Amino acid sequence: MSTGLSSKKPKEEDLIRKFFKSADIPLHDLQMQDRPDARAACLINGTPRTIGIELVEYQLDATDSGGSKGRRLAKLHSAIWAHLNAKLRQDLAVREVDGYLFYDKSCLPRMVAAEHIADELHRFCVDNRDTLVEECKYYAFSRHGEEFQAHMLLSKHFEKILLGRWNVEPRQMWYYSTMMIVGVKGRIVASLIANKSHKGSTYAWGDVDEKWLLICAGATLLPCDSAGGMESQARRQLTSPEVAPLVEESVFDRVALWEKNHRWFVIVPE
Repeated sequence: MSTGLSSKKPKEEDLIRKFFKSADIPLHDLQMQDRPDARAACLINGTPRTIGIELVEYQLDATDSGGSKGRRLAKLHSAIWAHLNAKLRQDLAVREVDGYLFYDKSCLPRMVAAEHIADELHRFCVDNRDTLVEECKYYAFSRHGEEFQAHMLLSKHFEKILLGRWNVEPRQMWYYSTMMIVGVKGRIVASLIANKSHKGSTYAWGDVDEKWLLICAGATLLPCDSAGGMESQARRQLTSPEVAPLVEESVFDRVALWEKNHRWFVIVPE
């Protein structure tokens, strides 16, 4: 029987439960709904509380104009790999070649070029196969080297390519560099709070003790060593003159920003 709720609810419920676990807030009951997204019975500082939760996702590599380079790059790389893997499997000479790609983040190719790039990567493997003397070792090729000169698309869209020989089946997807510019941007957080507060003012919150906005942050490509600095940055942004007044004036009693990969969080007011 249909509940009448959005198809996104299972994902939202999973995120909310993981947030409570990360925040070490005992959760006794969680009811998913629409407008707001959920109603939770929990213990906050040892006190039973019922809170209404509105959830919004935020990509930490989002630009001010919207969109995420991380998502775009992950989708692009998957498309290139689908074409390249088929070619490598059909070519005995380079079937065991493995690679690590360093995209030029300032000049990412369009999705329509995925198959053409796969063609050049295949030819690049063939051209440089004899260089890969030792097994289980990567050999580096820079775009400034002569090996790139015969491959126009590779020269344009890649900074470096590592190739090696690994006789492993089934073949794993080639890795690629994940260094992207990520960060908690005050303007974007302020916009999320203002937008959700405007919508939340029309919601049927019911008999709750507190109203929360849960911002589930993450990035498709997030450097592992960035977690500590990102948490401090998030706290500064949420308490900045640009964002703090919006939190105070919003329909929400608290705003929580939670990074769902490394599981750090900031709640204001504390």
